[in-house]
Amino acid sequence: MSNASVGQDAYVHSCVNSSVGATLHAATQSGCTFGSLTSSGLPILSAPLPITQAQIDQWKQDALAGGVISGNYDLSGTQSATLGPKKIQGSLTVQNFAQLTLAGTLWVTGNIEVKNSAQVRLDASYGTLSGVIVSDGEITLQNSSVSSGSGQAGSYLMYLSVSSLPGAIEIKNNAILDIVYTSQGGIEIKNNLQLKEATGYSIHLKNNATITYESGFQDARFTSGPGASFELSSWKEIE
Repeated sequence: MSNASVGQDAYVHSCVNSSVGATLHAATQSGCTFGSLTSSGLPILSAPLPITQAQIDQWKQDALAGGVISGNYDLSGTQSATLGPKKIQGSLTVQNFAQLTLAGTLWVTGNIEVKNSAQVRLDASYGTLSGVIVSDGEITLQNSSVSSGSGQAGSYLMYLSVSSLPGAIEIKNNAILDIVYTSQGGIEIKNNLQLKEATGYSIHLKNNATITYESGFQDARFTSGPGASFELSSWKEIE
């Protein structure tokens, strides 16, 4: 971990020029500030991820029920669209100030890229519920892009990748978003961004990246649209 800020405990192999609000568990550290320090480094333990494969499969089926878009789906410039539930048989790109509003779950079989001040938001009909975009490929969120819930408290937008690559999700360059999740791969977080929650098999933070866990986040309720929801009652930060 380098040039990063973590509000709670942090478990890392090494810490360089970073700030940790509580206890830093690191084998080595240089130029870091912290509440307290142990030399234990990364804990040798495992915990089940909060979202099951069955739930991911159900979200994919919910998206498929809304129909299929064959080929890549791109929004750019002054373009805006409302989409979902829907399966995109290809990649999804939202860029250059374009705006995408989600009215239901999206399943993207290719890669997702949101960049250059583009916006992806949940429709107001989600209310206090949260929504998800599932990708079989890599997800890149960058360059002052904004991804968010419906605007009501307790509503979040989650990007979920099932890719097993070390950089299954990459977030950088002043991106603002809620939640990222990988069921098998890694998450790269860097260069001045705001993020409320990250869960994956590995997470690498550097260059002023900040993760701020919100009180009550473990009670977030996700829906594929009107009529059904899924509550992450056991999802919380492990101290």
